[in-house]
Amino acid sequence: MAHFPTLIGKIRDELNLVPDEGFPVLGRTHYFALLHELHQRLKPKAYLEIGTESGASLGLAKCLSVAVDPAFRIEADVMGGKPGLILQQTTSEAFFASGLLDRLGVTIDLAFLDGMHLFEYLLDDFINTEHHMAADGMIVLHDCVPFSSAGARRDGDRRVTRSWTGDVWKLLPILRAYRPDLNVRTFDTPPSGLVVITGLDVTNRVLSEKRDEIIARYGDMTFEDLGLTAFLAAAAIEPYRRYIAPLPAEGALSFRIQTPVPKPRAQASWGDHAFAVSLAEALERAGHFAEIRTVRDWHAPGPSDQIDIVLRGDTSYERRFGHLTLFWALYGDDLGALRQDALGADHVFAAGQPLKDEIAMIYGPDFVTLLPQAFDATRMGPPDEGAPREGATFVGISKRFRRPIVRQAMRAGLPLQLWGRGWAESPAADFAKGERLEQDELGAVYATSQIVLNDHRPDMSRLGIPSNRIFDALACGTPVISDPVSWLPDDIAPFVHQVRDAQQVRDAARSIAEEDEDRRSERRALALSMRETHSFDARARVIIDKAEELAGYARIRKTA
Repeated sequence: MAHFPTLIGKIRDELNLVPDEGFPVLGRTHYFALLHELHQRLKPKAYLEIGTESGASLGLAKCLSVAVDPAFRIEADVMGGKPGLILQQTTSEAFFASGLLDRLGVTIDLAFLDGMHLFEYLLDDFINTEHHMAADGMIVLHDCVPFSSAGARRDGDRRVTRSWTGDVWKLLPILRAYRPDLNVRTFDTPPSGLVVITGLDVTNRVLSEKRDEIIARYGDMTFEDLGLTAFLAAAAIEPYRRYIAPLPAEGALSFRIQTPVPKPRAQASWGDHAFAVSLAEALERAGHFAEIRTVRDWHAPGPSDQIDIVLRGDTSYERRFGHLTLFWALYGDDLGALRQDALGADHVFAAGQPLKDEIAMIYGPDFVTLLPQAFDATRMGPPDEGAPREGATFVGISKRFRRPIVRQAMRAGLPLQLWGRGWAESPAADFAKGERLEQDELGAVYATSQIVLNDHRPDMSRLGIPSNRIFDALACGTPVISDPVSWLPDDIAPFVHQVRDAQQVRDAARSIAEEDEDRRSERRALALSMRETHSFDARARVIIDKAEELAGYARIRKTA
């Protein structure tokens, strides 16, 4: 999907709308996520949209599309990979009167009606759209769940309410009363719900024949006239997750860990795969099922109640329809893409506090949980007390010697030990120990090192995402010298020496060498305590708790 400049601000504002007392409290997943799911599930051949504005919702479609708006304000590429796109800059009334769909012979599979916020306009749009729908088609209505009395009026006043939904909420009691044959479901997507309608009948003329009666009956009705109880009965608002994902059976959950590794053959050389293996094993130790997939197989079929854990790296992710989706944001190189991709998640875990704050600014604090990277307690642990240690160890590819922490350590005269591709061909070749260090060997190397060197990608440093190398080393009771990172967990921060140049590296190494027994004991105590606070088992517990919470999601609405 193309990047729409105003979309993130729109989502942030709409998720932060607070309903007036007595109005429905909706969920935390924006309506764009459900629209995206509907496109994925239905795979329509033809899509109709009334009310396009910036084009963000139109950008979700991948099929032949017809969009109608009297004043388009399209911000980005809405053509994408569509085989055809028809833009009609006119009113919906004039569009349907033109007979264009009839002349084209187009039958609509999915329609999204988001035009004028007056009920008679939406009623007419529904009547006209249904006549062009496929038998198994779907019509989606927006803004039918108001969040304030002022916003639910026909005469919207921006001085009174920030957002005006008008009186299109009347379509819900109208359809219940006049078209009981339809399958009408209302979902709790902010800011004002989505109504999904199936069971359409192109031959039905009840609404058009009764239009005058309907206008007379509902025209002057206010939300207070109908009453909250009657509206909620007509709306029957459901959590949208009940539509897109079946609830897991009681007992063991089934997880799929979606990694940014391109294909299975590349797994051995990607740290993300080792990370996924440790997480999968922790989930299985907790009594659940877990499998790992690469980008090539992200959308391969799996159990219908499988929960996706997306290790969100630098590759944009499109969620699998029908699956609860949890993002673990481990990097932040393209923060804009991450913010937009988060539309496809049910919850986001952020690996750093500043990153969490960035996501919470858009989606709200309930949508994101702080979950730093972790270490594998089955592979990492401190050695016996008094065990010999030597060398300043760095594990990672050389990046053509573009590792400032290693260059600084060389200038500081530290006795380096380097594992990873490229070091044997670098100016640090004399310190190269091997091209590869297996995951099961890493703990022993760290546990016998005097120092572990660490660095961060610029985005990780800026967004406060501590490298898992820090957790690994400290879990082995080994001091860490690292480049700066803008956030560290409070318990481990005192044990990480953050440096900017060779002199600071030299000073940190000297400080470590001069530590007394009390300081070494404190670090060992930290290493042992980290099993409960920073291991993959600890992280898995947080993920499982959130998955169970979301799978059993149920909102109790406040009433006056």
